[in-house]
Amino acid sequence: RLDAESLLDAILSVSGSLDSQIGGSTIRGGTANDYDYVHSGNRRAIYWPVFRNSLPDIFVAFDFANPSMVTGRRDVSSTAPQALFLMNNPWVIEQAENTAVRLLALEKLNSQDRFQQAMLLTLGRAATAEELRVTLEFIESGENDPQAQKHVWSQVIQALFSSLDFRYNH
Repeated sequence: RLDAESLLDAILSVSGSLDSQIGGSTIRGGTANDYDYVHSGNRRAIYWPVFRNSLPDIFVAFDFANPSMVTGRRDVSSTAPQALFLMNNPWVIEQAENTAVRLLALEKLNSQDRFQQAMLLTLGRAATAEELRVTLEFIESGENDPQAQKHVWSQVIQALFSSLDFRYNH
């Protein structure tokens, strides 16, 4: 399974939001302490600060090592809160929306080709016939309205982010 940092990087990469800048400060200027630190940004996880009293939500959900302890090996779990995080976290929803915008910008593609592109971006493989059938049926519900289209594609991407294939086979 992808560790927390790789999962964060993969989601940012798929959304097209990944900032690949190398180096620089990991902590925002003016930070007085680590309590209630708001973790945000689009840089790779290696540049996100690790505080004992404030970890990014994705790190907490996906078995990041306790920064207050020496840890030789991380736990690797599959729990309901992990799935709920990928379905409900505002940051994940935002990245799914960014990915939808990215896919909808590919105007020359029809829905089937766009979904195949989404599958390649998220899972690294082509969709099966059944995945394609079910998804195209869902996508058709929002094809006439641009706002509905963005919402429908965001939900498709969020479902892909939430899939076991994304967490285990990326």
